[in-house]
Amino acid sequence: PKLHAFISEALRWRPVVIFGVFHRATEDIIWFSALTLEPTSTHRVISRDPVAFPDRKKFGPQRWLDPNSQLRTDALFYRYGFSRRVYPGLHVASRSLYINFVLLLWSFRIAERPNAPIDVDAFTNTGIPHALPFEVDFVPRMEEGLKQMMK
Repeated sequence: PKLHAFISEALRWRPVVIFGVFHRATEDIIWFSALTLEPTSTHRVISRDPVAFPDRKKFGPQRWLDPNSQLRTDALFYRYGFSRRVYPGLHVASRSLYINFVLLLWSFRIAERPNAPIDVDAFTNTGIPHALPFEVDFVPRMEEGLKQMMK
């Protein structure tokens, strides 16, 4: 559950396509007293909703877990769209993310370098934002076993 919560929060906090796919609304939309002009996307607005996501600028995977450290059933997220425009490959995409994260975290301990702190707000200002370069250490969890598997 903790890895699922981490992935859900990562996709909420820094979505791959920051504004989602734009669609034309049939009428202007008022969201929290702000006029959202059409055509528009509400993905960014929803992921920053202060009622659903208190302290919305902070990365907090625990928001997806209940007091027993299980995934909350009342906190569903739209990360692959919704309704008739949902991404048809969502199950493949979700499982691929999960498998890749599991293998990465199983193989390595990822540590921030003390002399090079990561700026969590350092992203390119583009439609598909990318993190600016940063340095971390990938420490193998099983030195010899990992080298054998990678050969």
